[in-house]
This record gives sequence, structure tokens and C-alpha cells, in this order.
Amino acid sequence: MKLPALWIAAAFAAGIGTITRWPHQPLTYAAVAGLAILAGAILIWRSFLFASGICALTAWTALGGLSLAIEQAAVPANHVTRLLTANRIDLTEPLRWRGRLREDPLVMPWGRRFEIDIEQVESGGEILTANGGLRANIYNNPRQPIVVDETLRAGDRVEALVRARPPRNFLDPGAFDIHGYLARQKIDLIGSLKSGELLRLVDRPAPTLLQRLARMRGNLLARLDALFAGQPDREAVLRAMLLGDRSFVDSETVTAFQKTAVYHVLVVAGLHVGALAVFFFWLGLKFRFSVGAASLVTLLALAAYVGMVQDRPPILRA
Repeated sequence: MKLPALWIAAAFAAGIGTITRWPHQPLTYAAVAGLAILAGAILIWRSFLFASGICALTAWTALGGLSLAIEQAAVPANHVTRLLTANRIDLTEPLRWRGRLREDPLVMPWGRRFEIDIEQVESGGEILTANGGLRANIYNNPRQPIVVDETLRAGDRVEALVRARPPRNFLDPGAFDIHGYLARQKIDLIGSLKSGELLRLVDRPAPTLLQRLARMRGNLLARLDALFAGQPDREAVLRAMLLGDRSFVDSETVTAFQKTAVYHVLVVAGLHVGALAVFFFWLGLKFRFSVGAASLVTLLALAAYVGMVQDRPPILRA
């Protein structure tokens, strides 16, 4: 077997194809994989190498089915993607979406952005319980200034009348994977609000921990806006360096950081985590905390920082 990985990949893909034709519970595929691995080990012990190879490929096939079964089980039955697949939602017309704001409304160079954790949608005169993420944008219009409720915060329950659609990729070679990028941010639908009046406040339930962290992030962004109101270039760099918001950084600034080999300073990553860890650990020792207590304070501070920054994967890796 000169290319063992090829056989493994083929068996794994066959398992994925199998579950699409004959769906079963994840436990079924896990049991088949476990039995195949056990049988393969016994056959190797008895020197039946060909039969053990067949068992190994069977195990990889079962693991392929198990991976897809776990992924499908992780998606709720009322997720918007499943409702769309079942044709229970008609996106050809504006619908009323109700949910809670994931972040404070973001002031962007081109308008406003609202990210909503969907709870309900009204389609065809029927109110459906739904799950997923909706990003609704309002674009600047010189003839019609944006008028929105400035008191909206993360955790507020809102209702938006918007024509939403799933994000689509351009088919040009090498085009950016916008669908995958938004999926990693748990954004399943995007849409444009014609007016700020089409988004209204429903009520203000108690915010969750993540929503409280989002409010802290909103407060910090508002403070930067106030401190550097007349210095947009500096504000853009600080938003990117401190909170991972690169929405205001233009391409010329990015190119300048890349040419000077200090782009890692602009991107929130391990350097920031190291600086914060050193600072909070030093602060804990300065207040005569024990090493264990100072470490705990440092970890809690870093956890809060992870909850506030926008580009989280580099911080989590660090």
C-alpha cells in the first residue's frame, strides 16, 4: 500500500456519503467504529494483516459517518439553515425577525451594523421559533440620515423587518470565502435595512455574561471614539490593536505595517496576550498576592479580554 492516506481519505469520504443515504444516530457509527478497531487489533495480534486492514478501513468509514452525524446533531432542528432547506421560510420578501442583539450597534465607516441572535421569525403569517445569527446593515444615505434608537445595547430584544439572505461567495478564482468567514462568526443570514425605523426595541431582558462583555467592549469603543474624534487614523489603529476591530483600517495603513514587518502589532494575537499576562501577574504580585492567586487573576483577566475582542481565534491559541 504505497499511498495509505489515499485509502483512509476514501474510506472517510465513503462514511460521509453513507450517512447521507442511510442516516443513523451517532452512537450507531461510534459502536461500529469501536468494534472495527477492536477486531482489527485482534487480527493484527493473530497476524491476519489483510483482514486487519479491512477492519481499519471499516473503522475509518464509520468515523466519517460519525463526524457528519455529530455535526448534524450539533445544529438545532429549528436552525434557520434547516428551516430554509425545509422551505419553511420564504426569503423572497421582507420578514419580521425577532431576537437579541449580540453586540452593541456598531458604527461603521459606511453606516451601522446590528448582529442579532434570532429567536423568532414571522413567515407566511406563521410565527416560527428559530435559531441562528442575522447581520443587518444600514448604509449611509446623504439624502436620508440614519435614525436609530441610540439606547440599544447588547442583550436587548429587537424586531427587524428586513429581507435577509444567506451569504454567497463570488465564483472568481481565489475569491475570499465570505460564507465561511461569516459562518465562523455564527452569522447565517445578512440583510440591509432600508431605514432605522424598521428595527425597533421590544424589551430589555437581563443580559447574559457574554452580552455584558459585549457591552464593555461597546463602552471601550465609544471611549476611543470620544478621545480621538478628530484623529480617525489613530483611532482606527487603536481599535485594531486593542480590540481587534480592523473595520476602520484602510489598505494603505495595512500595507505600511506589512512593509515594516510589524503587522503582528496591528493584529490582536500572542503579543497582546503576553503583554497582558505580564502586566496582570506583576500587578497581582505588587498587591502581595500569592503566585497562585496572581495566576488566577491573570487567567480571569485574559478570559474577560477574550470575551471582548473581536478576532478571538489568535487569542485563544495564545
